[in-house]
Amino acid sequence: MSSIHAFTPVSRPAGELERALDIVRHHVAATENGSVVSLQTLVDAFERETLEDALRRTRGNRARAARLLQTTERILNYKVRKYAIDYQRFKV
Repeated sequence: MSSIHAFTPVSRPAGELERALDIVRHHVAATENGSVVSLQTLVDAFERETLEDALRRTRGNRARAARLLQTTERILNYKVRKYAIDYQRFKV
């Protein structure tokens, strides 16, 4: 007999959804001139913005940023390299 697990939504900080929608609106506005925006482009833009925000809030401390985003340092560092984010610019 299989068990069915109920989906429990994760609570999100205030403003996170609005920020995601702003990113989508920005890219959708770019499509009005005829260019095409893929879902992957939108996901990448949101992910980059989220990483930069976490690094800004932690003053470039990647370990703290990883904890803030509830991920591992390894994944965070992978994403930082993927998006060529200079984490040291957030050290103030």
